[in-house]
Amino acid sequence: MIRISTAALAASLMLAATPAPAATYDLITIGELRAVFQNAGLSVSTTSSNDVMSVGNGFVWVTDCRSDGRCAEINFFNNYADVRPTLAAVNEWNNTKKIPEASLNTDGTLHMEMWMSAIGTTDTNIVDTFRWFEAYAADTTFWGRFIS
Repeated sequence: MIRISTAALAASLMLAATPAPAATYDLITIGELRAVFQNAGLSVSTTSSNDVMSVGNGFVWVTDCRSDGRCAEINFFNNYADVRPTLAAVNEWNNTKKIPEASLNTDGTLHMEMWMSAIGTTDTNIVDTFRWFEAYAADTTFWGRFIS
């Protein structure tokens, strides 16, 4: 007969319920980022640029890259062709919301972006930050009055 103590059973159940540790990055490649987003169930596709990919409804760009393709900065951005805010509205957003940052494209449409460091970040942090960016940048309560 096998006997398992209550403490041993509780410890084994806790270990079984503990999620796998998140991968931590010092620098990240576009390929590693692609895998992070795909593993999170997000749709990912390539663009005409080697350092930009389409993720969900937005885009991800890596910058400050070394010659081996490992990068220190991640930029989330999106352009909204149907949103034409005034400069005053963009300034109001930037003075009250801070992130993500709003700007006007040369054609008068809305551009939103947010940066994060790849140094010391985790796959979980990258995905959570991207999802937050997508939800927050698409704030129709604020930008809805400018949708054409």
